[in-house]
Amino acid sequence: MPFAETSPPLIDLITDGCLEFSCKLCQKKNCAVRKADFRKKVEWTVENVATIHKHHDSILGL
Repeated sequence: MPFAETSPPLIDLITDGCLEFSCKLCQKKNCAVRKADFRKKVEWTVENVATIHKHHDSILGL
């Protein structure tokens, strides 16, 4: 059986740097550069990660 059919898929996760619009989703405690209060932990899915609007309030249910 070929290797690709027997091994689990690999996913590379590359995170964006600290951006102001992400503050409401960021769980980092005692952040020295925070511009907004934390509002919600997001359960990331293939659907909301793949969208270009992944930080928009309507996508995240905020």
